[in-house]
Amino acid sequence: MRLEALQLKNFRSYRDTTKINFNNLTALIGKNDVGKSSILEALEIFFNSDTIKMDQDDLNVKAKENEDFEIEISCVFSDLPEKLIIDSTAETNLREEYLSFEEDGIEKIEIKKVYDASKKNCKSETLIKGYHYPQKSEYNDLHTLTIKQLRSRAKDLGVDLEDVDERKSSEIRKAIWKNSSLSDSDFGESFVSADKDTYGKKIWTSLEQYLPIYALFQSDRPSKDQDDEVQDPLKIAIKSALKKYESDLNEIIENVTEEVTAVAERTSEKMKSLMPSWDEDSFSPQLSKNINLASRFKYEILGEDEIPINKRGSGVRRLILLAFFQAEAERRLREERNSDIIYAIEEPETSQHPDHQLLLLEAFQDLSSQGNTQIVLTTHVPGLANQLDTNSIRYLKLNSDGPQVNQGEEILDEVADTLGVLPNPLEKVQVIMYVEGKHDIAFFEHLSNIVSQELPELPDIKNDKRVAIIPAGGASLKDWINEQYLKDLNKPEIHIYDGDVEAYQKEIQKVNDREDASIGMQTQRYEMENYISAHIYEDHYSHHNITIDEVRADEDIIERVSKTVYLAQENDEDLWPKHRKNYHDGLKRTVERDLLPLLTYQDLEEMGTLEEIKGWFDSLNELLEG
Repeated sequence: MRLEALQLKNFRSYRDTTKINFNNLTALIGKNDVGKSSILEALEIFFNSDTIKMDQDDLNVKAKENEDFEIEISCVFSDLPEKLIIDSTAETNLREEYLSFEEDGIEKIEIKKVYDASKKNCKSETLIKGYHYPQKSEYNDLHTLTIKQLRSRAKDLGVDLEDVDERKSSEIRKAIWKNSSLSDSDFGESFVSADKDTYGKKIWTSLEQYLPIYALFQSDRPSKDQDDEVQDPLKIAIKSALKKYESDLNEIIENVTEEVTAVAERTSEKMKSLMPSWDEDSFSPQLSKNINLASRFKYEILGEDEIPINKRGSGVRRLILLAFFQAEAERRLREERNSDIIYAIEEPETSQHPDHQLLLLEAFQDLSSQGNTQIVLTTHVPGLANQLDTNSIRYLKLNSDGPQVNQGEEILDEVADTLGVLPNPLEKVQVIMYVEGKHDIAFFEHLSNIVSQELPELPDIKNDKRVAIIPAGGASLKDWINEQYLKDLNKPEIHIYDGDVEAYQKEIQKVNDREDASIGMQTQRYEMENYISAHIYEDHYSHHNITIDEVRADEDIIERVSKTVYLAQENDEDLWPKHRKNYHDGLKRTVERDLLPLLTYQDLEEMGTLEEIKGWFDSLNELLEG
């Protein structure tokens, strides 16, 4: 299951319901004490309630003044399981139980946890929200009924159960709903309790095993033997291992439950003979939901001279985190089947050299390009934020009602004001180079490097501090051009954008029509990935035995290669639309990290792209020398 959104109400500074959307990689940016850490900790409470637990003090101050003591943490998920097993072997699914909803063509589910902060021990209730749930009397409470009560309800409503397995509640519910003749006006919002309703519990028990693992790394964690940056990767490894063997563990639990249930049934039968009024359904053993197998495993890592690693400096401990994430990226890429996992990292830049910060971000990008991994991080470092896609950024700021979370192209100027956008000292910058996205930065840097080695008169922009490269963010490109956010710097600009969007030509013309020396141009090829030779794609994916032959100038090569790789792995074209975005993002990352460094000067000559590329850097050189 993939986390799509988080909603908070009455939690700390979040008084009114506030929604935060998540991508595969999501960065929370804002000033100190604006509520970034609260988002990460709310997710920890929702998924684990382990290192952080809900406390009375987490209740919003204004809510307390109004005697509103309910704290709400809701999560919306996609990539839902196709079937759920309840009532031993009975299969059902969320659609047929009216517990999922569709948004933008994607099936989703919302799970809300409500905490009672009126008491010191904040008890919680888990609720599954039905956006399109039967509201009509006698049809709106079926999840609360026992099998005996469902049979009685079916009889009262005249529902024929002759072809229905009456031992399975889900089958009886479906039969009743099917014969209900409900119209659209008979549906509305409702909640099914996973704590109070018998079959709500069973659905939640089955659904819970599909939830992603949530792993929180905080920058200010105290250095203790069993709670530090070293211990956390091991805890995650334990959770991941248990998830891997979950089917085996569930089989053991099911076998034990069957034996315990058999004992209870035999006992209940004897009770019936001793007391005729005895209700057999009231004597049904329920497995405690507080079983925590992970707590049975504890490990300690000893370093040199058997000194615990956590006794080393904070920089070393954070380096271990870097190594962990790099190793995880490689492992999860190798393994075909992985459990869903969310890594939440607070201020990854803490105690890290700038080079290590970028390596860490690279590991995050590698991990997030895989469909079953999500990264959520907070940062204050411009260098890290500058490497992120615009749609990955959530900008937090305070207003009179509490934190406000914004996303989209309109937040770029505020992010720029908060963090700064130029990667180099202003006094050294002579030309500002705008490209479409962050992947394009690596592309132009590599091309300028290999071309300048053959033609030394052309600039090597990766090592030339006179050039500052700004990713214009695609959809925000128009704003960068029209508003000229950096015009007060009085630096000439060169804009080079992909050739796949015809509308860019109009914006390019605006740049060329300026009265200063600024230059705008579009690439002759569809995207930057169209400048990678076919043999490089084929060699990289040789284990899939795919054929690319030729990279055409006007084709969507990302679509063709990623779909070819997907079909070589999965061989199921019907599911391609569901996986398309993850494969596209993954291929773009692969091109930047693995394929681009293999592109040579000779490749450019053979593809016939060399003269165009030389023209880009000739134009840049004119501005530098101008």
